[in-house]
Amino acid sequence: IIKSPKECKSIVIKPEKLKYRVLMIHKDKKDLKGTNILKYIKEGERKEFHKRPTCASRKRWYELQDFRPDILWWVNIGERFACFYNASKCFVDKMFYGIFPTERKNSQTILSLLNTSLELLIIENVGQELTGALTFLMHDVWMVERLPILDPSKLTDSQSHRIKKCLKKISNQRLDFIYEELGTSSPDKIAIPKVKPDRRALDKIIMEEILGLTDEEQLEVYRAVVDLVRSRIIKANSVKLSKKIKKGLDIDLFIRDVMQEVGEETLGKFYKEKVLTHKPLYTRNLSSFIDKEVKIEKEIFGWKLSSKKEYLECPSEEEAKYLKIWVEAGVEKIKVPKDENYLKEILPQLESLKQRIDEKICIYLDSILDQKFRSQIQHKLWQKIVSQ
Repeated sequence: IIKSPKECKSIVIKPEKLKYRVLMIHKDKKDLKGTNILKYIKEGERKEFHKRPTCASRKRWYELQDFRPDILWWVNIGERFACFYNASKCFVDKMFYGIFPTERKNSQTILSLLNTSLELLIIENVGQELTGALTFLMHDVWMVERLPILDPSKLTDSQSHRIKKCLKKISNQRLDFIYEELGTSSPDKIAIPKVKPDRRALDKIIMEEILGLTDEEQLEVYRAVVDLVRSRIIKANSVKLSKKIKKGLDIDLFIRDVMQEVGEETLGKFYKEKVLTHKPLYTRNLSSFIDKEVKIEKEIFGWKLSSKKEYLECPSEEEAKYLKIWVEAGVEKIKVPKDENYLKEILPQLESLKQRIDEKICIYLDSILDQKFRSQIQHKLWQKIVSQ
């Protein structure tokens, strides 16, 4: 499975370079008796993975979607750029969008068009900066869906053949930084001979032969690309001079950007509107579980939330699930509705909201490699999400 663009050293995905594997199971549990796979599934159920909203919505909670697109779009584009070719049909994680050409015969032509400098110019103009400190451009699905691209059906057979031939030459080469591809980091020093020959050959067919751009107009495309990338990097470097910077990240700016992505529907808002307004309530202390892995266990007379030697008895499974969500969000004390039916009613909404926010946060946190620092930022984010 492809987990990160960092594993992709060339346009063509090479399975032998991938670190992770994914277990695909397409059988019912009754058909897996006596296998280690069934033991693996039961271990997941012991940890209550099967009760999470996404898993619970599946016919078989452990059966993953067979998502193996031909073309992969990099969600967060930094100082490298490429659309990747998944020729080996590897499975794909959330750091990529999948592109499925309507006609499979056009896959390589579309891939070629998406890897041109002209397309990079368009991408630089429509993407939104993740944070100034990280120099990333983030593209939502709708942005990618609306990106203009040449119609493959309008190309002649000769043009299509030559475009794919150019792609073949560059597809297994090491993927360099954009500056290296174009030969300079200064817009004023752009010159066509400085552009990497194989990239230039592809660009020339698109910009000169098909679109009819003059040499000067093509130079303007290259200058604009370098200028936009350069502006992102300069902005990032200037942000890093701020006193609020830690490990190269403007924490306040990062949190602000994540909160904008999360939107107005936060756990704090849910708590104020759905919980605090529905009295009577009682308080549960969760402080002993913070920053620990917690699980829900069934007992003879009820349920409990536990973490090693610590445990908290709960009158119902719904309350245990409710408390677990707030523990994961770093809340030390929480009000609980006494009305069990009402708690059961609002729990699916809370689980769905928590999952949506988790997914949003994960996209941003994936850019932070230091695990300890990442945990600190995650804690600050949840504080913000719970308080608003």
